[in-house]
Amino acid sequence: MKKIIGILCLGIFIFLSSIIIYEASLNGNASSSKSGFLTSLFDFGPKEAEIVPLDKITINNDSKLYIGENESLNISFYPENASDKRIKVISSNQDVLSVSNNQLQPLKAGTSIITVISEENDQIKTEVTFEVKEKKVETLSLNLPDTLKEGNSYFLRASSNLGEISFTNLQFEFEDEYYSFNQDNHILTCLKSGLGKISLTYLLDSNIKFNSNYLIETQTYKQVNQFNLSLPNEIYVGDQLNGEFSFNDDATQKDYLCLLDGQIFYNELPIISNLQPYNLEIIPLGNMSLTKKYQINPLEVKAKEIIINTSTLTYGKNEKLSYTVVSQLANRAVTFSDVTFTSSDESTLKIDENGNMIAFKKGQVTITVALKKDPSISQKGTITITSLDENIFNEMNHVIRKLVGHFGLFLVTGLSGIAGLYLMFEKKISKKIVIISVIIYGIYGLTLAIISELVQLTANNRGPGINDVLIDYSGYLAGMLIFILIVFVCYFVKKKKSMKNKELNSL
Repeated sequence: MKKIIGILCLGIFIFLSSIIIYEASLNGNASSSKSGFLTSLFDFGPKEAEIVPLDKITINNDSKLYIGENESLNISFYPENASDKRIKVISSNQDVLSVSNNQLQPLKAGTSIITVISEENDQIKTEVTFEVKEKKVETLSLNLPDTLKEGNSYFLRASSNLGEISFTNLQFEFEDEYYSFNQDNHILTCLKSGLGKISLTYLLDSNIKFNSNYLIETQTYKQVNQFNLSLPNEIYVGDQLNGEFSFNDDATQKDYLCLLDGQIFYNELPIISNLQPYNLEIIPLGNMSLTKKYQINPLEVKAKEIIINTSTLTYGKNEKLSYTVVSQLANRAVTFSDVTFTSSDESTLKIDENGNMIAFKKGQVTITVALKKDPSISQKGTITITSLDENIFNEMNHVIRKLVGHFGLFLVTGLSGIAGLYLMFEKKISKKIVIISVIIYGIYGLTLAIISELVQLTANNRGPGINDVLIDYSGYLAGMLIFILIVFVCYFVKKKKSMKNKELNSL
């Protein structure tokens, strides 16, 4: 009887080994339309997602805005799980309040009506009247330290309660005895020690003033007489300029100004933001006569490829397509990275110019992302549209397939194999051969797990995974260990029973 059961176990072992390879080959075959046995067995059918209509839209922003303070439009949808949340936003007065990509930009004092309309149903809309005001300057200040040094030069910045303020809006007064001032570059130079007064008056309101007496301390001043800046040979758009400054060692002041096409930077080099020639001036404050001039001709950082990261979308939901424009140069962003989006079937999935997607029904759609400047650099990606229930079922199916299709199947395979070996040859082989056989069976299980994953190399969207190999082999070893444990338990129970019978017979 044991031999019959053993033969049956070995038959199950061989059958399950075949099933494992067959299942892996079907799931890994890119040209096959069939699913594996276990995949089909545990593939639960998802329910269709219900389309939830939009009932109401509200705008939650404060109706008072200030010039220069941009704000995102805060919109609420009711119900919150409405399927289609596509909207269009209109400003009644773009000169006062501009709106783009749901960003409010107050431009000048006045009022403007912002209207938000549902693209699905233009009867669902809301509007709010916004009042744009101008904030007033109330206080002035300078960026100077309380104590200055004789001979030193300082780059001046004027600030108000609203932030930095241009010198064109100020009347700047100082004592000629103590200071000289370069209006073009806003450089103040201390001529001698003492107490020097500086005054600011706001030209739009003469009642707003700033007055301060600065202490100028005496120092032994060593002028800069050697100055140079070495820039790299290749400068790309997006690079922050970097280079090596060299001053004479005994120079008292090693501060500098950087002028880039009218922009002023103090003790820092700017970022090259556009593909255009730049005029660069570096002014050492310790001796402005040693000013260096450079011509910057930045290079374009070209795109290498586009990678689409999104592959699924839930039916009736809005989502932004995730993609990456890969640069030809490491650690540098592509200069012209604007792209266009195209959907192969807009009745199933629509995508706007900003990459926002909305799915109208289940299916598969091909999205093409192409570089605006060079459409030859493009990428197609398949977006699979599923229902919310389907996503949940897919997660359940994944867990079940791992536990049953991987771990469970290998567990039964490992158990049936070693059980068949034991029952067929229980009394005919030595312990040494049993141990060797167990090791061989263990190696066979690992080989089977590896082969079942390597078969999937033929698939386009799948491949072998070390985690799956570990899950498979863990199931196989668990099956072997369970049977070995059963044999040992039976052995000790039988031995204990035999000892008990001997004790009874001796009585």
